[in-house]
Amino acid sequence: MKIDKDFLVLLVGRVGQAILALAAIRVLTSLLGKEDVGLTYLIASLTSYFSLIFINPIGMYLNRKLHHWFRDNELSKAFQFLNGYFLAVAILSVPLVWLSYSVLHVGSGFLAWQICFLVFLNIYIGTWFQTLCPSLNMLEYRRAFVAINLTSQVVGFLASIAAIFIFTKSAFFWLLGILVGQALGAIMSWVYFLKIIQKSEVKAPAPEAPQSENLFFNKTAFLFYLPIAVTTALMWGQSQSYRLIVNRRWGQRVWPLWPLGLALRPALRAWWSLW
Repeated sequence: MKIDKDFLVLLVGRVGQAILALAAIRVLTSLLGKEDVGLTYLIASLTSYFSLIFINPIGMYLNRKLHHWFRDNELSKAFQFLNGYFLAVAILSVPLVWLSYSVLHVGSGFLAWQICFLVFLNIYIGTWFQTLCPSLNMLEYRRAFVAINLTSQVVGFLASIAAIFIFTKSAFFWLLGILVGQALGAIMSWVYFLKIIQKSEVKAPAPEAPQSENLFFNKTAFLFYLPIAVTTALMWGQSQSYRLIVNRRWGQRVWPLWPLGLALRPALRAWWSLW
C-alpha cells in the first residue's frame, strides 16, 4: 500500500508538536513557580481575547480568499493591509490591558508594563506567525510548513530555557523566548512567501483591472466578520474568562493549577489523535 507523502510529512509535524508541547509544560512547571506559570496562562487569556474578537474573523476571511488572492497576485496587498491591522490591534490592547490591571486588578502582583508588553508582542508577532505559516500549508507547501513550524517551536523552547537561566527564572523571560521562536518562524514564512509570490507573478502577471474596494473592508467582508466576531467573543467568555475570575478571587497561588490541568488536554489529544 502506497502512503501519501503529504500525510507522512504532516504526521511527523504532529508528532513533533505533541512531544514539544508536553516537554514545554514539563520544563515550565519544573523551572518556574506557580505564580509565574499562572502569568503565562493569564497572558494567553488576554491575548486570546483580542485575537478571537478582532483578528480571528479577518483571519478566517483570509483563509477563504487565500487561493483566489494567490492566483490573482494580490497576496502582497493583503499582507500589507494585515501588517497595519495587526499592529493597530496590538497598540489598542495596551491601554485596555492597562485599564484591566488598574481597575479590575487583573495580573496584580506582577508589573503592569510587563503584562502590556507581552500581550502587545504576542498579538503582533504571534498573529503573524499563525497567519503566515498555516497559509503555506493551505497552499500545499507541506514540507515548508512543517519545517518552519517545528523550527519555530524548537528555537522558542531552547530560547526560553536559555533566557530564564541567563536572566532570571520568570514568566516574562520564558515568554520572550517563545516569542523569539515565533518571530523566527514568521520571518522564515515571509521569506518563503516572497519567493513563491515572485514566481507566481512571473508565471501569471496580474491583470490590469482597477480595484474598486478594499480586500478586507467591504460589505461582503463585514457580513462575514460580524457573526464570527460575536461567536468568538462568546467562545472566549466560555473557555477563557474563568482564568481572570479565578485569578481575581483566589490569587496567584491557587489559580495556576486550573489552566495547567486544562492545558494538558489539547497536548494529550494531539498525541492520541495520531493513533
